Amino acid sequence: MAYPRTSARLCAGLVAVLLGLAGCTSGSPAPRAATGTTGVATTAALPGTAWRAAPRAQVRDGGSLTLSVDALPQTYQLNDPNSSLDLQRISNLYLPSFVRIEADGSWSPNPDYTASLTVTSQDPEVVELRIAPAATWSDGTPLSWRDLAASWQAFNGTNSAYTPASTAVWQDVKSVTRGDDDRDVLITFAKTDADWPALLASVYPSWAVDTPAHFSSAWKNGPFAADGTTYVSAGPFVVRSIDTNAGVVTLGRNPRWWGDPARLDTVVFRTVSRDSLGQSFANQELDAVDVMGMPDVLTAARARQGTTVEQSGGTVARQLTLNGTAGVFADPAVRKAFAQAVDRTVLAQAVLGQVGAPVQTLGSVIFVPGQKGYADHTGGVLTGSAADARSTLQAAGWTIGQDGVATKGGTRLTARFVVPQGAAAVATIAQLVSQQAKAAGFDVSVQTVPGSDFFSSYVTTDKRNFDVTSFAWVAGAFPIATAEAYFYPTDSGSNYGGVTDKTLGSDWDALNAQLDPAKRLTLAADVDKRALDLFTMIPLFVEPSTWVVRSDLANYGPSQFQDVRWQDVGYTG
Repeated sequence: MAYPRTSARLCAGLVAVLLGLAGCTSGSPAPRAATGTTGVATTAALPGTAWRAAPRAQVRDGGSLTLSVDALPQTYQLNDPNSSLDLQRISNLYLPSFVRIEADGSWSPNPDYTASLTVTSQDPEVVELRIAPAATWSDGTPLSWRDLAASWQAFNGTNSAYTPASTAVWQDVKSVTRGDDDRDVLITFAKTDADWPALLASVYPSWAVDTPAHFSSAWKNGPFAADGTTYVSAGPFVVRSIDTNAGVVTLGRNPRWWGDPARLDTVVFRTVSRDSLGQSFANQELDAVDVMGMPDVLTAARARQGTTVEQSGGTVARQLTLNGTAGVFADPAVRKAFAQAVDRTVLAQAVLGQVGAPVQTLGSVIFVPGQKGYADHTGGVLTGSAADARSTLQAAGWTIGQDGVATKGGTRLTARFVVPQGAAAVATIAQLVSQQAKAAGFDVSVQTVPGSDFFSSYVTTDKRNFDVTSFAWVAGAFPIATAEAYFYPTDSGSNYGGVTDKTLGSDWDALNAQLDPAKRLTLAADVDKRALDLFTMIPLFVEPSTWVVRSDLANYGPSQFQDVRWQDVGYTG
């Protein structure tokens, strides 16, 4: 499992996360009233960023911040299909980003890394990045055009020996070349792409991705320098140790960091089981905890004195994925009927109501509420009506049997809902969905599998060992480019449903090439509707980000899009 991100690094939307929520039931308690900084707001007008902001001058020097992860990363390569949001959270401390995301979701050049960033030509589209003169990997290697050129070679999709989770935006780049010097980068596009800034976040050193072997193994066990033994960084912190037995990653100040010095001495990511999060925080073993919709965690964490509950808008988009490559869901009519049978409001109440969060269903597979361009594009199709679902099935030739299960040509309408062990909210969703689908003629069995193997053995596109499953996508500041890989092409590393509309490719090309913001959103609405009509991804709801933190913690906590400026994180007073 991984956590809702605390940084809106652009590539985060590529990562699928489980986000299992413990203790959820089908009931929805009465919402709590907002009580300032000590309670949880229940209004839909949540702030984009909810952490306590403080100027650097008010943040004291020193101290350690301990945070939780569910498990250490299986790989330290973010664009690997087995990557996680736990890795995204850790890597934000040491990977460079030439752009940063602000509270409203807009982007700006990151002055720690960027001397200048301009579009020098629109036909063809050419972006010129001048890297800040001081920007250096901690092994002494300057950041250069070679780093971005290696990423382009690894992520553009032309070499099948590389297996990136997504080729978004990189697939539209024609070349990455040296300009006036090694710190002058020229990115030339074969196709105009309005989301070009998405290329410039979480950048790797060239040696980590310059060959297929390096892509899959160089950072398998940690972010290493070219020597394969020394941890490397181009951020304010550098990994000091990775203790796989204890499940702990410890980062300290990067002595080669050229920007404002980090206030904290160390940041520790410690493996903590989901059901222990609240008590671990109450025992002062953690300094901040993401509640992740778990009422027991919220209750236990609030028992600690000197703490604050913070809640912001969210980017964690829960959804159901149907395997359209085999079984009953290979029939699009059956997928549609299943989608109609799911009462998404009941599911949202079961999860969000437990922590007093606003209950709102999600109507898009590209945008999330609070994001420019978001609208409900479900068009009244996702009705949550068993009667509508039965009508769709009957029109497709299915007959509801005496036992309530639909049949066609001797085939019973059965489906296997795969759930990762320990992800209580996914289990709750699965149980509710199986009940709702039963009323429509589906016989849904729930299979619980080891959480550690969930993606690698059941979900990834080379396995697809499921009929229906549930996890979450994390929306990013550039959702249009990110979402393409969910639906096109069929062999995309992120198209877990395995179904596409062949015209989506050209339409997404036109969408990515449209530089006029208003026209682009109009095109995006049409693509959104057609992607929804595949019925391989059923959007459910977005979880607001709810945290309990030490009251003296500044510049870190829940946010919808804003990047954490890690050198400013620390304690006041």
